[in-house]
Amino acid sequence: MLHEIFATVGPVAGVKIITGAVNYGFVEFFDPRVAEQAIQDMNGRKIFNYEIRANWAQPSSSVQQTIKEDTTHHFHIFVGDLAPEITNETLAQAFSVFGTMSEAHVMWDPMSGKSRGFGFVAFRDKADAEKAIATMNGEWLGSRPVRCNWATQKGQTAMPVPQPGQQLPYEIVVQQTPAYVTSIYVGNIPPHVSRKLKK
Repeated sequence: MLHEIFATVGPVAGVKIITGAVNYGFVEFFDPRVAEQAIQDMNGRKIFNYEIRANWAQPSSSVQQTIKEDTTHHFHIFVGDLAPEITNETLAQAFSVFGTMSEAHVMWDPMSGKSRGFGFVAFRDKADAEKAIATMNGEWLGSRPVRCNWATQKGQTAMPVPQPGQQLPYEIVVQQTPAYVTSIYVGNIPPHVSRKLKK
């Protein structure tokens, strides 16, 4: 079913669904432009009353694909000028001193396996995110100083401050994914959706 849904955008190379307390999966396209179009077309669409999320798939540095906390509505900061030796773990360790850190990840180049020189850190509390930016901007992390600021969407200059009851958009961070990436992440999949339509 997921294959059939995403095939409406363009040719699908493969689909994988991970089931558990939260269902999510990955859709692989042959053409990166089609993958980008699928994100634009499908993010926020409803399947059986479930609003799915679609974004670029990001490789993890370890097999820690256990159930992760949903950080969609957390406060995300951008960390740039990362030294090549900085991993998800060292980034998390550096920012965990700011109380409510919920996630830290370095953006990796899936072809070379090397860091792309930037990452994102999420906080449950806005005050902790602000403190992290103020404290860590210009501080040395590994072999070079880092730049810290709010993660922004394309066309935004700063992350919006949520009003009570207001939902923030899912794509809070800028994703500068290379042109050759063809896999996208699909979250919040309904429990009865299968990889392929049963004939």
